Amino acid sequence: MGKPIIFASINYRLLVLGFPAGGEAFEAGIENLGNLDQRLAMRWVQENIGAFGGDPDKVTVMGESGGGTDILQHLVAYGGRDEHLFRAAIVESGSFYQVNCTWNITEQTQSNWNDLLSYTNCTDLACLKALDTATVTAAALEFWDTFLPSIDGNFLPEHPVQLYDEGKFINVPLLMGVNMDEGTILSTQGCNNESDLRAGLISLNQSSYVVFEEDIDALLEAYPDDPEQGIPLHTGDGLLSTGTQDKRINALFNDAVEHSPRRWITGLLADAGNAVFSYHFQQVPWGNDIETGGEWPALGPLQLKLAVALVLTLSLRFAPASATHGTEVGHAHPVNPVANDLN
Repeated sequence: MGKPIIFASINYRLLVLGFPAGGEAFEAGIENLGNLDQRLAMRWVQENIGAFGGDPDKVTVMGESGGGTDILQHLVAYGGRDEHLFRAAIVESGSFYQVNCTWNITEQTQSNWNDLLSYTNCTDLACLKALDTATVTAAALEFWDTFLPSIDGNFLPEHPVQLYDEGKFINVPLLMGVNMDEGTILSTQGCNNESDLRAGLISLNQSSYVVFEEDIDALLEAYPDDPEQGIPLHTGDGLLSTGTQDKRINALFNDAVEHSPRRWITGLLADAGNAVFSYHFQQVPWGNDIETGGEWPALGPLQLKLAVALVLTLSLRFAPASATHGTEVGHAHPVNPVANDLN
């Protein structure tokens, strides 16, 4: 404490450019390229950070949301092989939502690949490689939530959940936390009755969580129709205009996707003898009401630039009156909401 740090931010390939998946991608050994980009950046830091006054033996990796999930993957990469690329890790709102929990993950990734080929009028990987940048970019954006890290038998020899369960993780100090109202952007919105709730749970089943249909009754009993217990918390019996049951399903997703993995992983690493710290971010953004989709307050030119640069796009788009996914970023990198005369 009381000493300066050197912050290094990295770029890596995203979407289908970073995470092609399917039979052809597997055979070509090009799955998880984005993760390998990150790994290479970590090696660069090890080799070069000393030239900037840093210490390669004191590297801490950190990530938020998808970045936090990436950190969780690096902790179990190659079956938990420690390449001494970092000595500690920070995970902000990370979970397993980047790697499908579906029983038929190979079938699903191949279906996604076939859809990509159809969209681009291609028949194979060679055709995709020959496409111009604009076409590839359009295809990547069309399937923005489809191509994610895969179980490639190399970087991820098994699903991360299995690797953690088998104790195949790097033993390092860990700081891992979540926000109070993560569920507001993770759940299926528009629920007005229990039929909608069931459909919402089933629609995203086997994505970042698994729920057996025979257990849904017990879940609904554990998460009653009581708006005061719903997400966003501390909003009383008020209802969201998107759906009278949306606070209820938000609470379900809140725990299933974020809070439960955080409790499980921190427990595993603590039991393995690591120094583990956890946080629960509860600061509600300034100037918003109960509705998801509220707007950020007016910012001066400089502050707006800072907000765009430092605050997640999701936060800027959805910014509710809750400590939802991404809101902690604006507090880690403060943007003064009242000094609008800065320029």
